[in-house]
Amino acid sequence: MKLHITFKNIQACHPLHKTYSTDSYYQRLANRLYDHLQQRFNNGAMQEDELPNISLALIRYFEDIVADSGLWRAFSRLCEQELGYTVPLYHDPEEYYPDEPSLNAIRFLTWKTMSDMHPDQMIYADDKMLLDIGQEAYSLLDAEFENAPVNDELSRDTDALLDSADTDFNRLRQTLTVLTTSYLMDHRSTQENILKIINSFGDKKELSTELKEYHARMSFLFNHKLSPLALPAYLWLKAIAEVRGKEQQATHLGAIKVEKQDTWRITARTEKDISIESLHGHTLTVPVEELNIDEKQLAQHDGLLGSFVFYQEAWHLNGLLVSMHLNGRFEEMRSQCRDIPQEGTRSYSSEELKQMFGGKTLIYTKDSNEMKKLLQKKMKYSKTVDLNQLNSDKPVTLFIDDKDTYYNQFFSFDTAPCIKDATNPYYNPKQAQAEAIDMLWDEERCTTHMAEYLVEHDMLPDAYHQPEFRPAVSASQQKADLLFFMRYHRSKNV
Repeated sequence: MKLHITFKNIQACHPLHKTYSTDSYYQRLANRLYDHLQQRFNNGAMQEDELPNISLALIRYFEDIVADSGLWRAFSRLCEQELGYTVPLYHDPEEYYPDEPSLNAIRFLTWKTMSDMHPDQMIYADDKMLLDIGQEAYSLLDAEFENAPVNDELSRDTDALLDSADTDFNRLRQTLTVLTTSYLMDHRSTQENILKIINSFGDKKELSTELKEYHARMSFLFNHKLSPLALPAYLWLKAIAEVRGKEQQATHLGAIKVEKQDTWRITARTEKDISIESLHGHTLTVPVEELNIDEKQLAQHDGLLGSFVFYQEAWHLNGLLVSMHLNGRFEEMRSQCRDIPQEGTRSYSSEELKQMFGGKTLIYTKDSNEMKKLLQKKMKYSKTVDLNQLNSDKPVTLFIDDKDTYYNQFFSFDTAPCIKDATNPYYNPKQAQAEAIDMLWDEERCTTHMAEYLVEHDMLPDAYHQPEFRPAVSASQQKADLLFFMRYHRSKNV
């Protein structure tokens, strides 16, 4: 038997790429599975690297559930909490236990592997070949389950990483980095997003490539979301801590707060701490030892550019910190932030906005000109507000977002034809059948909060009746599938 899957492949998703005593067994099993699938499906319909990747993903899942090391169990619990089902997309009746092979789980992981490998394609959840692959793989792994060796080292190392993360912030970041390499995460998407952050620096020669990469990786851990549920890494780790019985660690992880990169002015200093205020009015007290600039440099500057994370009752610098001379320009800089109310203006809460529009969350107009007139009438918007530059001849939808305090007004252009709402005169079934599904992944056309609202209120029925989805038995399954589809695809964007 030719070995298409190596020891290195098996170890790649172990914590810190460790070698375990069970590796030879799981390598042999992975190659058995691959050979079995290759013999069954070697008909030219699949690319050369697809079956090896599917086989490897399923063996990593199998090793995880045999040891009950926590990753699949945590994911399954999160799915149940967030979506109402233990496995996304696949809801066929089965006697499901998170520490035993599941046909639904194997079919999902097969779909996910293919979707991760082909991010520019829509992989159909009900594809006949994926069904056959899932059934063949399930039969082999289910028969092998009782005889499979338990990788106790994997479980012990999972606990050790959770314990280490609870000791200090740097070790937390090390553990989160390990988590991003696990089999449930989309490694290609992670690397692409980190590269985007690096490229956002442009040609700043004062920063080395190493510093740019360090900042990008640290920023990614707390400011971006991981596939397949679009959750930040620390909430994934919290879920693992919960299923591993690590209550203290889960509590600490659940209390994390993140201040994204902002400009801060230094308002007070002591020997041990500095107090800072962001352009957005947030105030923090940070231990001086957390800052990566020396005391002399700190004393010569009155501003900082950086990101901070609150963990275990203290604020910590996350990524690079740049010291600045504000030269009295802080308030001027604040006035240029479009998400901060300016002097002489006011912000309306979502409740106030809904009252203005008769309790509605969604407001529709035939074009941008009509929307502008409506805003001027209802909200006294200035006549200088320019909405005409964006699809002025297409219907405009105003979504009032009660989950976002900064941006509680979102204007969505040419999506009204896809929204099936009794108050929407622009709904177009033909256009909705072709384009409604795009609203689940296209964040420029439809924010995440807006997409969630539309799904929860059954306003995107045409999105579900696409070949990307399996026929659902119930309305709740349809909603769960749409929400998962949205989360999976939006987690790939920075």
